[in-house]
Amino acid sequence: MTAVDRHLDLRALGATTWDLSAIPPGRIAALARFANAARAQAVDAPAGDRKLATLVAFAR
Repeated sequence: MTAVDRHLDLRALGATTWDLSAIPPGRIAALARFANAARAQAVDAPAGDRKLATLVAFAR
């Protein structure tokens, strides 16, 4: 799967319209930086909400 395919998949999920206004922008940026720099295993390691928050921040 190419980066373009992943981008299109995220757009299909509505990632560009998610309302994240209740989350501080710095926190979203920090989670997204972590997800971008970390290996897949490190992103997959946290349980439950932490993993989901990281993936949502990265997708957004």
